[in-house]
Amino acid sequence: MRKIQENSMYVIKKVWVKSLGLMIALLLIVSSSVHAIWLGQSQVNPYVEIQGNYDSNIYRASDQGDIESDFIIVLSPGIHVEFPTTKESSYRFLANYRANLNFYTKNGDATIDPDSQLNTTEHRLDAQARLNFASGLNLSTGYILNLGSVPPDFIGDTRDKYTEHEIQAQAGYKFVDRYELQLGYDGTFRKYKEENIKIDDITTHRLDATFFYRLFPSLSLLGGGGYAKIDRKEPAYSDSNEYRGFGGFRYEATERLTGILKAGVVSKKFANTAFGDTTNAYVSGELVANFSENTKASVRLNRDLAETSVTEDSAENGAYYVITGVRATLDHTFATAPNLSLAGLVSYQKKTYPEDLNDRSDNALEVGVGAEYKFYKFIIVGVKYAHSGNDSNIDANDFSDNLVTLSIRAIL
Repeated sequence: MRKIQENSMYVIKKVWVKSLGLMIALLLIVSSSVHAIWLGQSQVNPYVEIQGNYDSNIYRASDQGDIESDFIIVLSPGIHVEFPTTKESSYRFLANYRANLNFYTKNGDATIDPDSQLNTTEHRLDAQARLNFASGLNLSTGYILNLGSVPPDFIGDTRDKYTEHEIQAQAGYKFVDRYELQLGYDGTFRKYKEENIKIDDITTHRLDATFFYRLFPSLSLLGGGGYAKIDRKEPAYSDSNEYRGFGGFRYEATERLTGILKAGVVSKKFANTAFGDTTNAYVSGELVANFSENTKASVRLNRDLAETSVTEDSAENGAYYVITGVRATLDHTFATAPNLSLAGLVSYQKKTYPEDLNDRSDNALEVGVGAEYKFYKFIIVGVKYAHSGNDSNIDANDFSDNLVTLSIRAIL
């Protein structure tokens, strides 16, 4: 045990040395008068971030389970690309890449993590292209690549690695300054590496259409619908088709106050007759308020159907659950100290499992606060605290977790 702890401390020290080396190298670059790397009209911003996290419940175990805390170092190099940098341009391309190298103090511990499943490296690449035409037509397309994993749920559990591709496409057209049509497609393809969890592989295709009619200069009525086809492995789960229809409005009082609300029904039909079809209320809404150049707030509402999976909720919970929630965020930058910014969020979700034999119902709460301070436009130091918890009518699904993060980011 002592030898494992010594090895863990050696790894942590090694990570800190490498991280500080990368940070110093980037600092030497950013110490010059040049901000970003310019290639013609393209702006390239490489960066590196190092975080020190204290997690009070790394497995999110209930009071009945084995609660383990740990200190985690996260090293995140990345790069951001824009072309061109003018936001008013009729065309624009954005791309981001970020890697997260997670180093747990207790990785490889003979009792807590005997199979060394805690440490992981994750990669995310996303790219988006936009075209805006004077005729009122706008097009956008995007691609996201995630090389991630589902972390262990308990001591001795495995880390389930997967590759996920997401393709997005949107088209919008405004005509006669009163009518607007928006069409969208989203395709997600997730495949797991290990053969024994191939049952979690999932492919999703989503189509949606929304029509707007401007009733007043600041108010538009809307209506539309969507279709989703979800393919996954049986027998634990079944393929399904989703249909939704909605109506609502969009409110654009000023550039500082905008809101949209959709309300209707969503219906899910399963290919396997062993699963009962369902129809539920559907709600999606967002209100964004820019009180000033320094203060911004948003509130989001949602009610929808969600898929269960073996790695999150077992097949005993049924093939779907109903999720209802609200999320509020606030960002503020001090006018007298423009380099200092504060952020906060509150999120509440209620999950009900109609097909669960125990009528499972969860109440999930998340609260977070944070502050960042920018030095010389290149160095950002941050501190964050987040509390998340789940209160379920099944005691084994209860948990409480506290996460404290200290970070420093250097960006060119």
